Formats: sequence, C-alpha cells, structure tokens
Amino acid sequence: MILSRDMSDTDESSGQVLDTCPVCAASLDVAGHGPFEAISCPVCSKRIRVRRNFDHFTILRKLGEGGMSLVFEAQDSKLDRLVALKILHPEFGGRGELSLQFEREAQLTAAISHPNVVKVYSFGMSQEYFYIAMELVEGASLEAIIDDQGKLPEKRVLEIAVQVSQGLRAANNEGL
Repeated sequence: MILSRDMSDTDESSGQVLDTCPVCAASLDVAGHGPFEAISCPVCSKRIRVRRNFDHFTILRKLGEGGMSLVFEAQDSKLDRLVALKILHPEFGGRGELSLQFEREAQLTAAISHPNVVKVYSFGMSQEYFYIAMELVEGASLEAIIDDQGKLPEKRVLEIAVQVSQGLRAANNEGL
C-alpha cells in the first residue's frame, strides 16, 4: 500500500495500521502505538510522531490527558481551523457502554449553546479510536493559573465559580 506523507491507514484484514515516516517515506506498522506517540523510525532512526491524522484532522500537539481520553490541538482540513480533538483511550473504545457514553457526551454537548461551554463540531471514529472535535479555547487552565499566581483573590474566585455554575446549569438543562 502506498500512502502519502504523514497519512495513516488501517488494514482491517491484517490488523495493521500503516503510517509513513515523514523523513524517509518508509511505510510503518504503528498498530501498537497511540495517537501522536513518538517513535524511532526503524529505517532511518529519526524520531517521528505516528497516528497524526484522524479523518480530516491532523494532530499538532498534546494539550492534556484525563481518565478516559487524550486531548490534542489539531488542524481541521475541511474547515481550515484549529480544534481540540478529544480521543478516547483505546482500552475504553472496545467496550460498548463507554464508547456509547462518549458518543452521548458529544451529542449532548453539541446541543448546548452557552458562552461557558465549549462547542462540539463533530464526533467520529478513525483508526479504531473514537474522537470528539470541539472548539479550541485559548488560555490557561485554572490549575495552571493557581500554580502560577498562588491563592486567587476572593472576587476572582467568585467570578470563576459563577461562570462554571452557569455552564454547568446549561449542560444540566440539556441532560448532561
């Protein structure tokens, strides 16, 4: 199989996930490696990132990790915009109930229109990974702000709490 540079493809009959080394163009089986994982190309020995492409999204960098998923900054080639791409950990993807819960989360969140809730653009599956593409929000996490600034003034804490509560109320009203 010939693949274009940085493309991934799944050969379901053999269980292989093929990716192309962007340095030497060697075709690599990356079935045992996760999204955006750094590996050494066995042909040219260069360090590369594998599984960078999911449908029409190209992973650019890792933003964070939670209990069930990884979150990446990605480029949406169809709409030419940056998104947050939330990818369900593979150990949860095979379980029907958790993957259905992930899909339901995407559907319910997509129904919410509120300034304190991120917009969901799409949901899908690529290379046997479920993903949610959503609005990329710039800025630091609350944890990072507290680490950087220490104890926040009471007025700022209350402002944040009100915004979080408003977002949670909007989500609760939609059944999330």
